[in-house]
Amino acid sequence: MKRITNLQNYINQLGRMHIIQIYYRIKKLTYTQLVNKYLKKYIYKTNNSNYNLKSSITYFRDIKEYDSPLKGENCYIKKVIDESEEILNGRFTFLNKRIVLSNEKINWSNIKTASSLWMFQLNYFEFLYKLVDAYNYSKDIKYIKRCESLIQHWIDNTNIGDKNAWEPYTISMRIVNWIYFWKTATSNNLVSETFKEKFINSLQLQTHYLEKNLEKDLLNNHYTSNGKALFFMGILFPNLDENKKWFNKGLNILEYQLLREIKDDGSHYENSTSYQLQVLKDYIEVLVLCNYKQVTLPKVFPQKIESMAEFTLSITKPNNELPMLNDSTSYYPINVLEIFSVCAVLFKRGDFKFLGQKIYPLYLLHLLGKDSVEEFDLLIPKMPTVLSILNKNSGYVVLRDGWTQKSNYLLFDGGQIGPRHCCGHAHADNLSIELYAKGENIFIDPGTFEYGDTETRNYYRSTSAHNTLSINNLNQSTFWGAFRVGKIAQTQELTTSLYKNKQKCSAYHNGYKRLKQSPYHYRDITWDKKDSYIIKDTVKCKGTIDAKLHFQTSESCLKVKVDNEKSKCILYYKNGVVVEMSFYTNSDIYIDSLIGRVSYDWNKEIKAYKIEISFSVTNFDTVTTSIEIDSK
Repeated sequence: MKRITNLQNYINQLGRMHIIQIYYRIKKLTYTQLVNKYLKKYIYKTNNSNYNLKSSITYFRDIKEYDSPLKGENCYIKKVIDESEEILNGRFTFLNKRIVLSNEKINWSNIKTASSLWMFQLNYFEFLYKLVDAYNYSKDIKYIKRCESLIQHWIDNTNIGDKNAWEPYTISMRIVNWIYFWKTATSNNLVSETFKEKFINSLQLQTHYLEKNLEKDLLNNHYTSNGKALFFMGILFPNLDENKKWFNKGLNILEYQLLREIKDDGSHYENSTSYQLQVLKDYIEVLVLCNYKQVTLPKVFPQKIESMAEFTLSITKPNNELPMLNDSTSYYPINVLEIFSVCAVLFKRGDFKFLGQKIYPLYLLHLLGKDSVEEFDLLIPKMPTVLSILNKNSGYVVLRDGWTQKSNYLLFDGGQIGPRHCCGHAHADNLSIELYAKGENIFIDPGTFEYGDTETRNYYRSTSAHNTLSINNLNQSTFWGAFRVGKIAQTQELTTSLYKNKQKCSAYHNGYKRLKQSPYHYRDITWDKKDSYIIKDTVKCKGTIDAKLHFQTSESCLKVKVDNEKSKCILYYKNGVVVEMSFYTNSDIYIDSLIGRVSYDWNKEIKAYKIEISFSVTNFDTVTTSIEIDSK
């Protein structure tokens, strides 16, 4: 039976892929099994005869230019030196997991105690930023020497095609990070000519390999990152023989992806807030590089990048955080406020500054230099004018009455779980909500926790972990493996009426039509523009099914009082906020207060109350949930 199910899953996946993707998947397997294994020495070669090792890169800014303001309450200097000392002593921490690796004895392809994502993080070499900044502050050459030794060890101890170390995505990330180090090392003449030659040879070899192994079978943010790396190499290394080819190919990929994966409302088509930020960050850095090098990009680039920032703004909560939609964690890959500070300067937008000013603009300093901070300071902050909004292409509806800490905010997920060809970062969360009011996270998305093929990942992707309805304790969409989806729930007929005094949104999905009873879930939400919400959940089916409504609270909920006789429960939050939930239906219901799991960051989870309302449906039934929010 398991083999039959697996075969069905593969058939479902292939049926959703474009024929071109299937071609590139077969090509990828061919390269992996044959070309990269037996013919790599004939295919991947370098030729640096024309490269001037004395040339340097003038793109990235030196943090030393603006160390003074970072010595205050932000304590960035102390933090970066402390973290660099950890790396000097072989202590690497990624995804909140520290592994001690003996100096010069790192297995870049496989560490038994590390997950695949941890190995990816190691091979990204993002820690070079910390080491370089530590040098710029202290002028202690040991930090640069540590960078040099780790890079040289990687070059000497990896082979073309190695797992993790030579994945196209890790190469794409590593290329940009190595370039950052190269800028400082060469401009200050801190490394030997022998190392420089070895470095350039490896960088060229990795780029050549990347070009031959682009992730056209996967697409999504991986393919965008591939294009960014080629583009950076094409611009920043003009003396390399293939720079023009890399430039053109990288630009073509970036433009293709920008038009394909960024929707008209500015949302990234994976419908994940973390990957929204990752792709936005990639395109911002491309735009900054081109502005600096006076390279003219097609007009669609700044237009789309600005619309991505606008979409991100529209879903930001009153507490300046993003909801953790699909595979997402807080502040990954970057704090969204850092993005707004850069966008404020790039697009001269006071509404972006309104949020960007709430954090020290370290990313702005790194990317645009100290002059940009002065420009940022001169901008007049303006409270955003966007309130309730239907982001039609993503399907995310926001009901909002303001931008203060006490404002009301509800996000309704009326969109799809991701692109049909590859929705690896999807969760089974159709029609889910997030609710924030009176300074408290009332109901939240639980997050992600990890990427391994584990029970824990399955839980965080499950329907029962989200603020929506499950049927027969099953997921709306079915999952297999860590990043595969079998049957996909499709949301349909998303409608909104955003009037001045009352606002509504509604949609339904067909995720459970695969069952014998062919049930459909309809959800309607009404907001009175005050402190009351009405949620109507209707199930239509042929026969009888069991259903459950799920509401995951934040850790701020201190106590839950359930009264099954009156079909109500009361939630008590930290700052005196009280939420009363009442349920109305023709069926018998049972309310239960459970302990759920919430993960704001990788490999960290906390316990928080979870409310479940169980009931049975024969043919047709509606449960109306009344939510009243009060505060002392």
